[in-house]
Amino acid sequence: MKYFTRAWTRGDSDEATASASRRYLRRLRSIWCRLPRSVQKLARKISIHDGRPRGGFHDSATGILELRLIGGDLQEGYFDLVLRYHAAEVLSPGGHTLFDLMNDTDTEFHYDEVDLRRDSRLEHRILFFPRGEVSIRFRRLDLVRSPLRLPKNWRRSPRFVARPRFRRSERRTS
Repeated sequence: MKYFTRAWTRGDSDEATASASRRYLRRLRSIWCRLPRSVQKLARKISIHDGRPRGGFHDSATGILELRLIGGDLQEGYFDLVLRYHAAEVLSPGGHTLFDLMNDTDTEFHYDEVDLRRDSRLEHRILFFPRGEVSIRFRRLDLVRSPLRLPKNWRRSPRFVARPRFRRSERRTS
């Protein structure tokens, strides 16, 4: 993470917290017109904060990485989100692999950032709670958000809707 680091989440100082937000917004404004619409939508309209891993796969042969998660809250409603990255490269600077994080039932998506690299690839950095972070470098993002249907009397987090399942590679036949 470049802006919303683990130290930032602890709120060591109000000024540092505000400064990180200002620097990230300034960076977003400077690259906004070069970001594809799906990445713009991820950056400004969809919050993955407190999202729960639901599954996905990474096929290193095709470079496709798919993350599925449950996002939202009781006030705004819950949703399924599928993030499909093309020509994806995954970096795990903290030593926790994406495979381990996506299969851990205690893991939540905490904060994220999008960026445009000098080599014109896009980057999505994700900080997980209680541990771990990943950086996904990619060329294209497909994003699908759909409402999650829960029973009317539902009063708890939808984390129990499905056990996460993340596979390292998947072979599909046409």
